[in-house]
Amino acid sequence: MNFKHFYFSIILLFVSSAALAQSLELGANFASSNVNYYKNVFGGNIAYIQHFKKQFVFVQYKYAFKNNSYSNFSGGLNLGEYDAQKVDGTVINQSIKLGLAQKLINTSELCLSLGASGSLNYLTFDEDIISIAFSENRDGLLYKYNKKESFSNRLGFGGFVDMELKQILFKRLSLFSRVEAGYVSLVPTKHIQRGLSFSKIDFSSVEFMFGMRFDLKKEAN
Repeated sequence: MNFKHFYFSIILLFVSSAALAQSLELGANFASSNVNYYKNVFGGNIAYIQHFKKQFVFVQYKYAFKNNSYSNFSGGLNLGEYDAQKVDGTVINQSIKLGLAQKLINTSELCLSLGASGSLNYLTFDEDIISIAFSENRDGLLYKYNKKESFSNRLGFGGFVDMELKQILFKRLSLFSRVEAGYVSLVPTKHIQRGLSFSKIDFSSVEFMFGMRFDLKKEAN
């Protein structure tokens, strides 16, 4: 992630909140995907929301972390060789997301919205890898090593359903939940050889978010 973009976004949010104060969102998230390296990942997020009569937009920063342990296997009889890896390590995902939603139902107690989002993602991996290569005519070759990989400014996009329960405990506090299906393009800038390499690939995910929204709108005199 280009953190200059992140800091610029924070400054922009601060200026916007002072002039057009709307809502601040604090939440927790849980995501899982179709790839081994990004399953059951927990994190947290903060977002600024600008409301309109029938829509809202938000800018969100997310941090997610997981201790990973998984295996990969490839090959078969038609290829004549087999590759396997056992991986233990960590994955960190930071992202800046911009979202736009249409309010389908909006009352003083409930808001149900449908929207889409785009994001910039920064993922880092720190992995201890055991890699084994073998074939019908060759005994297994064993590799043991540590590998650190970073993927910067990877584009993602998704669609989500957002539900907000308004005026919980007091007028300015709401609870929200959001379910989002997304896709991140994680194509390496160069091939990284890891013994017998299993490259990181693009992934689809389903993410669940839950948290609080604080209404920052200034009351009219």
